[in-house]
Amino acid sequence: MTSVEGLLGTGAGVVILLLIAIGVWRSRLPRLAKTLVVLGLGLRVVGIFGRQAIAADARVYFAWGERYAEYFSRLDFAPLWDPTLWRSAGWVGTNFIGYPAGAIIALIGPSWLGTFVGFTLLALVGFAAYGVAFHRAFPEIDPSRYWGWLFVFPSLWFWPSSIGKEAIMTLGLGVATLGLVGSGRRARWLVLGVGLAIVFVVRPQVAAVFMTAAILAYWLDFRSWSPARVVQGAAILAIGGTAIVYALDSSNAGGADLESLQEYTETNLQQTGQGGSEIEGVGLTPAAVPLAVVNVLFRPFPWEAHNLSAAVSALEILLMWGILWVRRRQLYGLARIWRRHRVVRFGVVFVAIYTVALGLNFANLGLIARQRTLMLPLFFLVVEAGALAVPAARQAASRFRPGYSRGRHPAVPA
Repeated sequence: MTSVEGLLGTGAGVVILLLIAIGVWRSRLPRLAKTLVVLGLGLRVVGIFGRQAIAADARVYFAWGERYAEYFSRLDFAPLWDPTLWRSAGWVGTNFIGYPAGAIIALIGPSWLGTFVGFTLLALVGFAAYGVAFHRAFPEIDPSRYWGWLFVFPSLWFWPSSIGKEAIMTLGLGVATLGLVGSGRRARWLVLGVGLAIVFVVRPQVAAVFMTAAILAYWLDFRSWSPARVVQGAAILAIGGTAIVYALDSSNAGGADLESLQEYTETNLQQTGQGGSEIEGVGLTPAAVPLAVVNVLFRPFPWEAHNLSAAVSALEILLMWGILWVRRRQLYGLARIWRRHRVVRFGVVFVAIYTVALGLNFANLGLIARQRTLMLPLFFLVVEAGALAVPAARQAASRFRPGYSRGRHPAVPA
């Protein structure tokens, strides 16, 4: 890890981060957005060093990446299809993380820190995709606040700055969201498919949540039905439903039937209800849903913070809801506009399903804080979309819009 080759790889990663910072500063983003993004890049360096302090999973992924890198460096891709070389019995899931780790190590050398930087860069692509998707969906809104959430919110610069699933999932979900938004009124199916494929090979069940939210977002628009639209909707529902069942069958859930999902949930609660941050499992009943939502969106409470990690998590939750309380007019406005915008409908449904599923399946506040990062970019997208319902924000947008980008992308109302 301290070889000359490894040091060169680390140096290359740092240079790339600096070049990204320079490129952002010279871009046509609003000045506040540029400042927040550059600040976020610096915070991710802090996140890289912080994540190394709790790098148990990362060490395993790095070790497997070194094994795969030996093959990839001589253009032998047998680990992709030879089950005897896999880390686990399945190709998807934990085993997959060794492939991007191996590719990065084959490219830069066996650099522990450099591989952290490589995964951080992959996550940055996902965050950038979210930012572009937001602008294309809502060109009327100054994107500075949304970029601020993406790049400065602690969980989003800490957890994905490591060798692990969070970085790859952030990449996949960001690209899939950009594909769903597309340009104008139509999705970019190829981009959407690539993003979903990345999500699927890491966590098929999250791909199922994404597809479910996309389908429901389509069907929640009742303003422009026609025979052709009904046929198109039925085709999307059939294809998406088949993909959802396949995703659940390919995951640890074991299937899409209620019995399999209940068994999967009970197993998850048993496995995650330990480690020092465990909480009482909420069960799998409709009555448990409100507590599941509280666990994901509001905990840990300050009095539950018994270590530094929990204290930081509690502080950021308090800060987040404090900011949202100050800007509560936007949240109230969402009740009036969310049905009119396909992207907002999708974000609301995704956040709702993911939050409930996470709260029902995990009984550990530390793990919930870590898994929550995958939902937060869409949660903040929905929050910032509420600016459409605030007249002052729309007036400010008319002054802002010409200076941001040459492209004009209308809002996506359907």
